[in-house]
Amino acid sequence: MSTKHVDKNGWEHEVFDLRENKDRGGFETGIEVVDKNGEWLAEIGIWTTEDKDLDDYDGVFELNMGTIEALRKAGITVDESFEP
Repeated sequence: MSTKHVDKNGWEHEVFDLRENKDRGGFETGIEVVDKNGEWLAEIGIWTTEDKDLDDYDGVFELNMGTIEALRKAGITVDESFEP
């Protein structure tokens, strides 16, 4: 089951279920972002520690606040240093 969050721009951020990452430790997941018209904007890879703290991401230059809010809603701790 995924977690969805719609930000103030109407973009939908869908965080998929966390999967254990045995090679790296911790967990991994992905986020898909679509605009209010349903157009695909981004797919972001997410890696966390075993405590579900955001560790790394790939696919975009920086995380926007809508994506950060979606991660927090999904139970992932996102340090302020990741905020734009």
